[in-house]
Amino acid sequence: MDVSETHSSPKGTQTLNESRQNGIHIMRNSSQQTDHGTAVLDKEIFQLSEYLKEALHREQKLKQKLAVLQELLAVLVQAAEKSWKVQVSEDKLKSRVGALESQLRACSQSSRKAGAKKLLMEMEDQKQKYEQKVKESLQKMLEEKGNTEQELQNAQRTLVVTEGECDLWKNEYETFKKAWSDLIARHTELQDELHILQSKLEGVDTQDTQLHKLQACLHILEREQTDLQTRLDASEEDNEFQKEQLCSMEDKWRIAEEQKLALELMISQLKNEIFTVRNQLPLQKDKKDEKHGTELQKVTSQLAMKEKECTELRSELETLSDEYLSCQTKLRQCRDQLKSHHGQKTKRRSCWWCWLPCLVLATATVMATLLSNLDTIVHRGPKFTPF
Repeated sequence: MDVSETHSSPKGTQTLNESRQNGIHIMRNSSQQTDHGTAVLDKEIFQLSEYLKEALHREQKLKQKLAVLQELLAVLVQAAEKSWKVQVSEDKLKSRVGALESQLRACSQSSRKAGAKKLLMEMEDQKQKYEQKVKESLQKMLEEKGNTEQELQNAQRTLVVTEGECDLWKNEYETFKKAWSDLIARHTELQDELHILQSKLEGVDTQDTQLHKLQACLHILEREQTDLQTRLDASEEDNEFQKEQLCSMEDKWRIAEEQKLALELMISQLKNEIFTVRNQLPLQKDKKDEKHGTELQKVTSQLAMKEKECTELRSELETLSDEYLSCQTKLRQCRDQLKSHHGQKTKRRSCWWCWLPCLVLATATVMATLLSNLDTIVHRGPKFTPF
């Protein structure tokens, strides 16, 4: 696995170089075609899309490799945990062997020598078995550790290689993306130029058709010229016929003069009609002005009515304000009288105190009526109709 991955890196660089050369070749071909002005970049765009698909496929492969490396790292972590657990179990076995040795010593001190020898032999056998098992497990763990370390080193190397390839492919992807955008922009420019050239070609076609038409007219004129020449030759041979034609032409000229006079009369009649129409237009405008005048009179009458209402309301408000002022003056007079008679006897004070509630009630009623009238005036207000 490691050897194939290490050998795949130069292949990837070769494909990168080939793709770069192909991209440069595409750009050169596109530049040559744009110089000619009649380029269609469908083939180059298809090749570039194929290169982009290949780059995406390789990027997916790199992602898969990274996933495999992550799995290998997880396996290595598990192996490290296993080695740690084996070391822990080895420590436990060593502690158990020490306990058995202490038991053996205790047994050798307490029991007989024959039984002690037998127990010692059994314990030695168990010790050798445990040591053999521990050695085997340690050897396996060391082998696994070496293998895992080697795999980790290989995985790190492949990871470095794949990261480099990933960076290269990312750079290539960015360059291809930029080239793709440039090609699209150039393609749009070429399409615009092609539309302009098509419009120019259409203009040239129209000019060609006009030229053909002019040439046909020229041929017709030449034919007419030849016909006229033949007619002139025939007319020179026949002078009498020309005289008759001159007389007929004079008659036609007279008829044309008469037609001219008739046309002048028609023009004068038309001018008179236009003048009459122009005179009739102001009359129509006067009618419209009369309509507007009636509408204005209606609006002014409405305004006059509203102004009358406003004046009536103002007069009512002034009367109410006068009443309010008179009530205030009466209240002041009452207060002054109260202040002046404040130093008199208790009997007269008691009388004044009897009259005070009546005065307060009267002033309160007057104020309430004034306030209600003011509220009605404010709520009614002058209402104007819109024009």
